[in-house]
Amino acid sequence: MLKKPNREFHLIISKATKNNAVLLAVKKFWSLRDSQSQIKSAYASVCSQSDSDRLEEHRAIFQALLKGDAQGARTAMHAHFNRLINALFAVSEAKALEEVRKKTSQTRDLYSINHLVK
Repeated sequence: MLKKPNREFHLIISKATKNNAVLLAVKKFWSLRDSQSQIKSAYASVCSQSDSDRLEEHRAIFQALLKGDAQGARTAMHAHFNRLINALFAVSEAKALEEVRKKTSQTRDLYSINHLVK
């Protein structure tokens, strides 16, 4: 997983904006990501699956910035966040569905006569 380079990439860009609000927001984002167990778990699931996607998205953002293409960088960053958000939703939905399956199975077991037949 490329956690530290990923963090550094976003911090470098946020510092380059010379906008303290952006820098503080990015720092807060990483602070939350590192301190909340549920968020850490979701990100770990997503990041372990998408190193190549993330690298390609970072490359697109970087290339647009090198060219001075603000709209291209904005579009690449939106695509990056959009994929991340959708992946986080997919992980959260999968975990929620697994919990529902588990609870449903437990409820079925309560009403099953299988344990009486043994």
